[in-house]
Amino acid sequence: MNVISKAVVERLDLPQQPHPTPYRVSWINDTSTVPVQHRCLVKFSLGANYSDEVWCDVLPMTVCHLLLGRPWLYDRRVLYNGYENSYSFIFQKRKITLQPFPIADFGPHYDDKSQKVQKVTNSVLTLRQVDRELQARFESMKEQYALDSNFKDIWYSLQNTTTPNHAGFTLKDGYLTKHSRQLPLPTNVSEARLDFFSHMSTLHDDIRRKIATNTADYAAHANKKKRDVQFSVGEMVLIRLRFERFPPGSFPKLHARRAGPFPILKKLGPNAYLVDLPSDYGFSPIFSVEDLTKFEGMDELDIRPSDSTPRVPLVPQTRDAINAILDHQFVSTRRGGYYKFLARWATKPISKAVWLQAPEVQRLHPELLNNYLQQHLPESNSKGGGN
Repeated sequence: MNVISKAVVERLDLPQQPHPTPYRVSWINDTSTVPVQHRCLVKFSLGANYSDEVWCDVLPMTVCHLLLGRPWLYDRRVLYNGYENSYSFIFQKRKITLQPFPIADFGPHYDDKSQKVQKVTNSVLTLRQVDRELQARFESMKEQYALDSNFKDIWYSLQNTTTPNHAGFTLKDGYLTKHSRQLPLPTNVSEARLDFFSHMSTLHDDIRRKIATNTADYAAHANKKKRDVQFSVGEMVLIRLRFERFPPGSFPKLHARRAGPFPILKKLGPNAYLVDLPSDYGFSPIFSVEDLTKFEGMDELDIRPSDSTPRVPLVPQTRDAINAILDHQFVSTRRGGYYKFLARWATKPISKAVWLQAPEVQRLHPELLNNYLQQHLPESNSKGGGN
């Protein structure tokens, strides 16, 4: 759009006419839109070789007098040279090139650089010069009191009398000094401050209440799946069999996950209980509360008529005797390590041989283990077995 300032139109008394298509613009200010209702045919010239006229919308703008926008460029088929920042177009069969106004023309002109440097240097005062200038001006004030129409009466009165105070002024070191009036301190707090304090106190209490409510909601959601279970001595429970409780050489996936019911012998703590397990189970009878379930009745076990009661895998009994040790291996652990032995059962084929640790082989056939250690591991035998 092509725009001319309304002030220019009124000052030059340019003829206006109603705009054929009125509209509103919002780039003039940030608060509201400005209606465009009139236009004006403006004659202008750029340089000595180019003069033209163009229809401009009348707006109350102060950024410039005449603003030529893109319609003027399109009508004249203007070409823009970004490197030189110039505009070229054909006007009346002549090529017109509009060059930018040199920035140097806006400032003062110097014949050489030395004059410019000298002028800049002389215009800057050092801190010592500023202090000296201020002191000189303050000293000159003492001489101007007698000539000033506002202060000469006060100055003469303080000079010729012994009165230390006149019209609120005193003379000290040759300067007139006016005493500031001591304003009384407020005896009570303003209502605005009391309202603000009350508002902030209420706001803080509300925030604390919301924090406590949200914390309780978060805790309830986090503890939704948790349960507080307490068992008493003599109560029947079912135990959960974890993988680490099965003896070495067994296959936990083929055995039951729960066993029981068994009675509680002793409560060791809020989360630990001693359970009365059969002696042939072969693992610790101490269980955490998460591995115990209250026994409600036989229906809880979900036993089919054709199935037998699931049992915990037992450690090999003495009746399953071994008759040979086929091989041995040393297993390294963080605490050193231990030996395990490939034992063959007396009543089973060699394909059913299993790896057993030294204490288990010692329990099943101590003589066979001692003979094997003397033949294959004499050093281990002299230290007290294959542990």
